[in-house]
Amino acid sequence: MFRPISSNTSIVNQPSDTFRYKEYSKLAIDRLILIKQAKRLGFTLTEIHQLIRDFESDKLTDEEKKYLLKKKIESIDEKITELKILRSYLLDKINL
Repeated sequence: MFRPISSNTSIVNQPSDTFRYKEYSKLAIDRLILIKQAKRLGFTLTEIHQLIRDFESDKLTDEEKKYLLKKKIESIDEKITELKILRSYLLDKINL
């Protein structure tokens, strides 16, 4: 976003830290990507939070983590099936 320069404002006098960027860890970036993709696919923030919390917890064994992933995959497959049914319904309405 650009800010108009008035006669009272000088770009040269702005503090140098104004143009600094925040750096994020790979974990934070990966987490943001996961959240964005999961939200786009219809997962609630609660579901996403639980998934991240469970996976980053040292309380779960690898087998428990695999089980949770399989459950999420089943949920995704159910959503795909529901979307295909909805798609078919909508296509039928187009072809009236």
